[in-house]
Amino acid sequence: MNIRSFLLCLLLVAGTPALKALAEQPIDFATQIMPLLETHCVACHTEDESEGGLILDGYAALMNGGESGPAITPGTPQSSRMLLMAQGKLEPKMPPESDGLNEQELTLLAEWIEQGAKGPAGDVHDPKHATRSATRFPKIATAASATHPATAVAVAADGQRLAIARFQSVTLQTVAGQVLHRWQDFPGKINGLRFGPDGTSLVVATGLTGKFGEAVLLTLNEPQNSDATTRSESASNVFDVPPRRFQGHRDTLYAAELSPDGRWLATAGYDRQILLWDVESGKQIRSLKGHNGAILSLAFSPDGQLLISGSADETIKVWDVESGERFDTLNQPQGEVLAVAFTENGQHILACSADHRFRVWKLMSREVAKTNPLVTTRYIDDAALNAMATMPGGEGVVVVSETGNAKVLRTSNWNVAATLPSCQVTISDVAVASDGKTAFLSLFDGSLIRRDVPSIEESQSPAAVAASHDSVFLDLGDPTVVEEHAVASESASVPQLPRNAIVRGSIDAAEQVDRFGWAAKAGEVWAIDCDALSDQQDAAGRTGSLDPTIRIEDAEGNVVPRVRLQAVRESYFTFRGKNSAQSNDFRLFGWQDMHLDDYLYSGGEVTRLWMHPRGPDSGFDVYPGEGDRWTYFGTSHVTHALGEPAYVVRPLAAGEEPLANGLPVFEIGFQNDDDPMRRAGSNSRLIFTAPADGLYTVAVSDRRFEGQPSYRYELRIRPARPSFSASVSAIEQPLLRGAGREFAVTVERHDGFAGPVVFDCEDLPAGVRSTFPVVVEAGQKTAHGILWLGESSPPLPSEIEPRVVATANARGLKLERNAGTLGKLRSADTSRATPQIVLDEIHSEAADATEIPELLIRQGETVSAVVKLERAKDFNAEVRFGKEKAGRNATHGVYVDNIGLNGLLLLKGMNQRKFFITADPISKPGTRPFYLKAELDGGITTLPVQVTVQSP
Repeated sequence: MNIRSFLLCLLLVAGTPALKALAEQPIDFATQIMPLLETHCVACHTEDESEGGLILDGYAALMNGGESGPAITPGTPQSSRMLLMAQGKLEPKMPPESDGLNEQELTLLAEWIEQGAKGPAGDVHDPKHATRSATRFPKIATAASATHPATAVAVAADGQRLAIARFQSVTLQTVAGQVLHRWQDFPGKINGLRFGPDGTSLVVATGLTGKFGEAVLLTLNEPQNSDATTRSESASNVFDVPPRRFQGHRDTLYAAELSPDGRWLATAGYDRQILLWDVESGKQIRSLKGHNGAILSLAFSPDGQLLISGSADETIKVWDVESGERFDTLNQPQGEVLAVAFTENGQHILACSADHRFRVWKLMSREVAKTNPLVTTRYIDDAALNAMATMPGGEGVVVVSETGNAKVLRTSNWNVAATLPSCQVTISDVAVASDGKTAFLSLFDGSLIRRDVPSIEESQSPAAVAASHDSVFLDLGDPTVVEEHAVASESASVPQLPRNAIVRGSIDAAEQVDRFGWAAKAGEVWAIDCDALSDQQDAAGRTGSLDPTIRIEDAEGNVVPRVRLQAVRESYFTFRGKNSAQSNDFRLFGWQDMHLDDYLYSGGEVTRLWMHPRGPDSGFDVYPGEGDRWTYFGTSHVTHALGEPAYVVRPLAAGEEPLANGLPVFEIGFQNDDDPMRRAGSNSRLIFTAPADGLYTVAVSDRRFEGQPSYRYELRIRPARPSFSASVSAIEQPLLRGAGREFAVTVERHDGFAGPVVFDCEDLPAGVRSTFPVVVEAGQKTAHGILWLGESSPPLPSEIEPRVVATANARGLKLERNAGTLGKLRSADTSRATPQIVLDEIHSEAADATEIPELLIRQGETVSAVVKLERAKDFNAEVRFGKEKAGRNATHGVYVDNIGLNGLLLLKGMNQRKFFITADPISKPGTRPFYLKAELDGGITTLPVQVTVQSP
């Protein structure tokens, strides 16, 4: 007697209602058998851990059996290996380390096999994972009045149709709102919608959490017919085309993307893998693995060659579609990456994250693995950025947030160009019409909202218009001196001074403020200097006890505003604080999102980032990159504590509305405590451009609010004269054949002059070669050059001191300054080692060559070169080429990269080493001589190579 006959006999004898129900109803695999497998078996028998080759996480896998053959023999329980092992009748007993299935569970499993081991029934589409769609929790009906959230929206390329997703359903409608069709047979939440490139298909990303994921491809090729009734009937026939289902994920899908040519379908979801499908055949081509969290978004490049993925592991990965190779991992985000995209021209990668930030990378890894440099980071809103949509034409991007805000960014500068009216409800997705004039927003309250997108054509801002007018620089002759003039703060009238005056006064009492007025016209540029005076000086040359501070007031006594600074990223000081002079090792939270030349605001002081951290134990250097730090917008130097807030800021144009991103706006007025360039110590320096014709007042006080008769000062209100002074360092070591000696040129800038300065030397002895002319770039302080001897150069004459001259253009004038001499040049024998830079394995013969080898590098790229060392026979020591400043005389933003903790060096016995040069995106195109300096024989250098920075 078989088990089924035996059970039937029991039913007849017992007659219980429960057994009668068991005998009359077939056993359902999804609700009765699969729970047994999940409880006792699935832990050791999954696709990731298939003990004995047996997978038990789905019906199809169970019926496929394992390494020992079929696990189930339908209709024959006594021949089914899995049942026999569970009963302990076949070794090894399963499960091995527990009590296993009880008698009731064994009976249920045996009866199911006896009934033919039938698979799941119903509307589950994935036979492999069908069982996982059935939940063991009770069904709770949704209230009839409830509205399902709108979770995704997409617009067809023709601009006439859009699709909107809600729970288990997708609605296709015209942009005017006419419903064309509705699909309602999806298994669960829909997380993504995308129209095919030609608008004839729609791909849906869906699934059941913890169960399975699938992409559904819907056919949409509606016939063109002018008759509405006929069109509706014809469309119904087309919509009846069965959906194509792509199944293979073990959890719900968050993204499904069709390639631009429609050939590939990429799917990804909670199971942390990307599956690539051939759309025509429906076959899975490959799996892309590497993310450590759910994959939330995908995007193909416009040419279809690359795929990018954004993940909850806070990274974006760049994949080669054809090979499946991972080209790069972008790890700057500090929150889940919720949306990714390429720009329309394929030049940039875009990402929105839960850390409230929008990021842009320059795409470099097109055909091989390369570093894709971060271009910019924008703090968009005080909430997670859920989605984005690029605008047709590539001019802008619409970004939406969890708080219901939508903003339009201009791709030319990545600044916010427009803010759309807030929805006040979380926005789940956004799509932009083909004409770029309308954005469709899907909301969590179930609604679909339209927002008009204003034109973002870049116009000249008020600030740009003002800047287009030449600043007015005056020549007013000799100043007028006003001796011993002091005005108490309570004085009702402010004395008016001549234009171009010197005032000598004193702060006689605590909290006293002296005020002096003068007339200025719009655009005139004035220099306001205030120095402390004293009848005596100490040995260090310090003068007086006054710590002067100045500010410019308008007719109402308010500080004249200079600039408003919009915070675009927030940070704080880590590791240690900073004193008021330090310019190096600024360690900041989230430094990866910061860029060279960014302005940094903290505690009222504005500095500027000059050099990236060069290793794990370093921070930013701020301008000027050496010595005491500079400040900007006339702000004063302050001390910063560990943990003190700091912000990356950008100047707002006159009249520009600040971005509502949850970060502050700082207003900076015309006031100063210390010289921004620290040349005048604690004395005050301020450059003032009059915003309009009128009377202005300079207010002088003590920074500590102290005062006594000895607190004397000299105040100068004079026309600004942008200019510079220059110097050159002497070469003290002898020149060598085949190796260089370095010199430095330095510029001290005055009255706001920021232009480039060219240093040249015309009286070098015969046989001495150089990198002249040497250029100090705009806004920079120093540059370097080298001299060297050719192999056949005659001996140097004695007492030769070549003179160096610096020239620049300022105020339409050519300014020339004597910078000094290079020192008394002399020659010597060859060094114990001669370093050279090698490009493409071609050894430089620059000692006598007429041309210097050239190394090309694009902005945002990293290239390699080789440093070689020709050692003397008895020299085997380690040779160092420096750490963060190993590369010499490169344009600002070009540096030796990946130096590690020990810098660039050649170990004992090592004769060559590859090193890397990176050009930051802010580096200016152009050519400069570049070399390395060895810590050997007083500092010898390689002969130069020309490093040419090119635009992408």
